[in-house]
Amino acid sequence: MKVSGYITDSYGKTDGATIQLFRNGEGTTLGVASNQDGYFEIDNEDIKPNDEFSISYIGLKTQLKKASELQDAQIYLEEDIEQLDEVVITASIGKKTKKTYFYSTSLER
Repeated sequence: MKVSGYITDSYGKTDGATIQLFRNGEGTTLGVASNQDGYFEIDNEDIKPNDEFSISYIGLKTQLKKASELQDAQIYLEEDIEQLDEVVITASIGKKTKKTYFYSTSLER
């Protein structure tokens, strides 16, 4: 069975959203991320119409949809203000050698 669709939010197309198959209340290894147009597609013979997919993105409310609902679907993800209660971003830049630079970031909740 093939599942596909577009994911949007209040800013438009949502690239990098995660679409993952859930079975028995747990995530599986079958999943994809939406592309720069917000489009996703999974074509796998193991997908059954009643299988559930989790659609998620940082800062947006996660939705669960049955595979039968994901046929060229239009999915709108709402902001999740509670999830973004406190976000701390730390960045540092350093120099290893004359021509090699490195940087790191971390995200804390």
